[in-house]
Amino acid sequence: MLPIVEQALRRQYDRTGQSNSFVFLNRIKRVFKTWTNVRKKLWKPLLEQCGLKYRTLYSTRHTYASIMLSQSEEPMWVSAMLGHKHLAITLSVYVKYIPRRYIKRASFLDNYQWNAPQSKQETLSLASLFRDNIEGFERNKSERAKAVETNANGYSVAQNASNLNFTHNCLF
Repeated sequence: MLPIVEQALRRQYDRTGQSNSFVFLNRIKRVFKTWTNVRKKLWKPLLEQCGLKYRTLYSTRHTYASIMLSQSEEPMWVSAMLGHKHLAITLSVYVKYIPRRYIKRASFLDNYQWNAPQSKQETLSLASLFRDNIEGFERNKSERAKAVETNANGYSVAQNASNLNFTHNCLF
């Protein structure tokens, strides 16, 4: 919970919690019997007083999330504040509010010293290395395919994890 929210709830509880264990009470210091009463007697008049068109109280949750994300708040934190079990839930609904940063990506590659082949022989060596890499990858791909089977529930499972380990040469 955000500290500012916790402070506001504590102040409200100091006002209403003395006579009742609930934080929010009606005008005669009693608990609201239904959410319909909260909506009709508090929420709707508050929106009118603020000059806002009607929206559900639940929609404030979406407003909160979209504002937080549009202000570059950490998506994982927003997801936790919303009580989502997985970040994917939050992102599937709110990704459109995350500002895109148009910065150069993978700039570390600009400083990489690429060693271009100097001769025809080096070019042939690189082509051979590339071909060997592809052939080795294809061979390993078929070995990996043999090492995987489908269990009773339709999920792919490895027969032997060591069969899945493979290496390939880096081209650079």
